[in-house]
Amino acid sequence: MKPCRSRVLLALAVVLVMFSFSGCAAMVEEFMAIDWSQYETPPEAHEPVEVADVPREEVIPPAPDAVEAAPVSTPAGPEGDIYYADRDGMVYLPDIIDETFLVSLADPLILFFGAADSGRYVVTNLEHDEKLLYIGLYDFEGVSPEPIAENYDGESLYGQFPADLAGGELYLMGIGALDPADLGKTVSLQITLVERYEPAAVAEPEEPQIAEAPEPMPPPAPEPAPEPETAAEMSEDELYAILQALPRNVHAAEVRGSQEGVWTRNDSPYLVTGDVTVPRGSTLMIESGVEVQFAPGASLQVHGTLESNGTADSMVTLTSSQAREAGAWVGVVFHDGSSGHLVHTRVLYAG
Repeated sequence: MKPCRSRVLLALAVVLVMFSFSGCAAMVEEFMAIDWSQYETPPEAHEPVEVADVPREEVIPPAPDAVEAAPVSTPAGPEGDIYYADRDGMVYLPDIIDETFLVSLADPLILFFGAADSGRYVVTNLEHDEKLLYIGLYDFEGVSPEPIAENYDGESLYGQFPADLAGGELYLMGIGALDPADLGKTVSLQITLVERYEPAAVAEPEEPQIAEAPEPMPPPAPEPAPEPETAAEMSEDELYAILQALPRNVHAAEVRGSQEGVWTRNDSPYLVTGDVTVPRGSTLMIESGVEVQFAPGASLQVHGTLESNGTADSMVTLTSSQAREAGAWVGVVFHDGSSGHLVHTRVLYAG
């Protein structure tokens, strides 16, 4: 069960460089040199050995030459048991439920431990006010280079942080001292289970039941295809949406100036390039289905009579030739003595 050691290495290197504490390069170099083949299965946790008559100032970590494989903890003084890193910077802890322990700060320093139960744990640096540490927690078999929990949020370094751990799983905890002067000193850490997660109940498998084969059902009759919607069944908005989707750059007739007579559907659309005037005593009739497009600033000035004879199925549309916003053209202006009869006629974007 080899860890994704390259990803763990990258994650630890990044977080340590981020805080720029002394010896990060040494940590990377030493971590890469670890002989991981000896850890095919997790090494047994090494319990600290208490030797009451050994003064703290005389406690010396085992010399690197004397360590052949997994390290053992060095005896502690009267204040408790101290864990020392081996020559590879590793410390092996027993399965964690609720533990308070002392660790000698080293460069590098990586704690290897397992969670006894599934639940929410809180990792605490009990000496946060005196010794600033970065602490990052990594999944031993994880596929992500990011820590699953850490005491840094991008701005502040905290004395404790929560982490959700799974019982029976293995984890790595990378610890970096921000002050190189703290290396070699002991620090008191605590890992506390604050909420235990109950394992999900496993339902007992039901005995398979052999059911009689059902009689084949006749295939369902095909549903009739919906009849196409006719123009009479469409709303004005739907009809206009279809009309607007048609090409608008082809104009069969360009008009301006004085106009009378009939604007026919066959000549539609009409492009009004300037003001159109219906003289007094004259009539301009627009057939159903005709679209009249007005250039910017153009208008329809009525002094005589305007007849716009649209129908519900074939409306007359007076609209802009360019912009689709109010005020794109002037509009239809009726003067004194004029008359108009606009049926099913849509006037758009005038103003």
